[in-house]
Amino acid sequence: MKTKLFATIAAGITFGLAGMAQAADLEATVPFEFRIGDQSFAAGKYSVSEQPVSGILYIKERKSGHNSMILSGRAQRGPHSVPGMLTFHRYGDAYYLAQVWAPGDLTGREIMKSKRETELALTPWPSMEVAQVPLVEVAGR
Repeated sequence: MKTKLFATIAAGITFGLAGMAQAADLEATVPFEFRIGDQSFAAGKYSVSEQPVSGILYIKERKSGHNSMILSGRAQRGPHSVPGMLTFHRYGDAYYLAQVWAPGDLTGREIMKSKRETELALTPWPSMEVAQVPLVEVAGR
């Protein structure tokens, strides 16, 4: 029984890693500090990848190596694909990563709001604005 359970777990990990390997290598240069949940990230160049089956996003700052794995939900665009982008919610000078859209895809990933972002969204000031940063596919990595 233990052998069967181990084989099932090993197969799940193998298929999960294979899915990560198939994800496109995406990159964005974010010109401002931002937050993902309770973590802070500096302005800089970031690589972004997704594990398609689980919806886990992996975001890594290229220079420092600061990274995060984020569980995300599915987001749907209109009928036309648009360029890739990271979408941020901005409250005053605080930016929160809200969505990740790969180039040419009609579906993207939506990040759940943190407790602090939810509090900010409920206050009348500062009002929420949207900021977008291009997300491009990087060839040859």
